[in-house]
Amino acid sequence: MARKLIVGWLDHRQAKLFWIEGDEVARKKHIKSKAHSRQDHGGWSQSRFDRQRKGDLKRYYDDVISAIGTSKQPLYLLGHKQALREFRNRCEEEAQYLLHRLHEDNTDEMTDAEIVAYGRKKMR
Repeated sequence: MARKLIVGWLDHRQAKLFWIEGDEVARKKHIKSKAHSRQDHGGWSQSRFDRQRKGDLKRYYDDVISAIGTSKQPLYLLGHKQALREFRNRCEEEAQYLLHRLHEDNTDEMTDAEIVAYGRKKMR
């Protein structure tokens, strides 16, 4: 029986998810964030910008949670420390079923091939 898992990259700009079954990538999904990294709206106060960004990130993390779904496969997320922490907090609020299978690793930006190779390494 082939092992299965989900591996992905997560930062504030994008999420790349790969469903690995045995030696094959069975599915992949790319999700873009709509959250702005800096205030570029003239006339907006900093607090208004921060509220808008927080809402955009919540919707983005909800999209990632929705893409992952409710399968029982182990989930390995790589990425920036702050984004991973925010994602875990969002899971605690909205998707506690993910927490028992979520494994996180803080890393620098990775290519798709490096992400898949990391996942295959975890399957051994």
